[in-house]
Amino acid sequence: MPATRDRMSADYWLYFAGRSISEIGSAFTAFVLPLLIFKQTGSSIGLGVTLAVSLLPYLLFGFVAGAVVDRVNRRTLMIGIDLARVALLLSLPLLALGGELNVISIYVVAFLGTTLQIPFSAGQFASVTHLVRKDQLVKANSQLQAATSLAFVIGPVLAGVAVAAMPVVDLLLIDAATFAVSALSLAMIRRSFNDVRKPGEGPRRAADMLRTLRADVREGMAYVWGHPVLRSIAVTSAVVNLFASTALAQIVLYAKRQLSASDGEVSFLIAAGAGGVVLVSLVTSRLRRFPLGRVLVVSVALNGITILGMGLTSNYVVAVVLWAINNAMTVLFSINTMTLRQQIVPDRLLGRVMTVSLVLAWSVIPVGALAGGFVVARTSIGPVLIAIGVVIVVTSAVAAGSALGRARAVPDEPGGDRDDQAVDGRVEAR
Repeated sequence: MPATRDRMSADYWLYFAGRSISEIGSAFTAFVLPLLIFKQTGSSIGLGVTLAVSLLPYLLFGFVAGAVVDRVNRRTLMIGIDLARVALLLSLPLLALGGELNVISIYVVAFLGTTLQIPFSAGQFASVTHLVRKDQLVKANSQLQAATSLAFVIGPVLAGVAVAAMPVVDLLLIDAATFAVSALSLAMIRRSFNDVRKPGEGPRRAADMLRTLRADVREGMAYVWGHPVLRSIAVTSAVVNLFASTALAQIVLYAKRQLSASDGEVSFLIAAGAGGVVLVSLVTSRLRRFPLGRVLVVSVALNGITILGMGLTSNYVVAVVLWAINNAMTVLFSINTMTLRQQIVPDRLLGRVMTVSLVLAWSVIPVGALAGGFVVARTSIGPVLIAIGVVIVVTSAVAAGSALGRARAVPDEPGGDRDDQAVDGRVEAR
């Protein structure tokens, strides 16, 4: 294929730049919020509540958000969300300046931040299909994920350095600035993030949209649950997330209690996780030579094995390596399942399929994070991680015999539209 055929559009690179810069700021926030909670509470339960609160909006608003995103101008919506997040993040430093910062205000910001992120993620999921060709989707998703992960390598390290010179809460000012940059980059993109619609399928007035919202949500749910591979992905993800959420929520406590890590070492541990994601993102497209189902099952199995290993070790270096592999496997699963959805789902359903899938997979995380926090408080982090690792490995064995284990990638068709046979779910589940 000539080099020009592989070249991404200028709009894609503008989008890529805006997202990359914004993700660096988000990495600061991901480091700051749990550290603020730990410093104020010193509690595993407090950390579990933070993760639960930050993911609760998926359960409350996920289905509706996806339906709305499929009915409005996606690019305009994403710009508005970025600007709203600027204002949201500025609130915590302002509260701290006035001596009013407390745990409740941090929880509120975490909750509202995710509430805004849900429609933005749905728009982002759909937007990529308009910025690149179908045969470039794996490459584009891998590049975007690599950039996000690299940001989460750079971000915590920079935050760990900056926290020695400025109050932790003031690091949120950096994330606010990067959201403004993201909004500007989206405003500069010329192409639409929506397909040309048939009469009656385009963006609607608010009143019309409210009348059809329930039917739109039902259509998205029926599509995901009726598709054998999408259903299997959602169920497997839900089981893994229910248990793995404890490892994510308690990573700061794990580093402090079991590894005796300093604040700087905590930031490096978090960065190492993102570093593993960068490496796997760069090679994901090369793994397409292997059966998709096998890649997905192995990634789940290694996720469990690494968590089990973390529970068994108190060696900081070993834990860093295991956490890097764990994050890499999580994202390997995510990139491949995301690309599969983008290839087989009609554009008019992309937002709903994205959010329905996320709700099914992520709505259990608050439950897992809270339950895990209480269990850790009554025992210790090591044995809990060992048990979680065993459960996830067993889940991977079950998944191997499901439609997920038999999944096959949709063949790339340069310049082509989504294949009708792929859309009804027969292509992947053989």
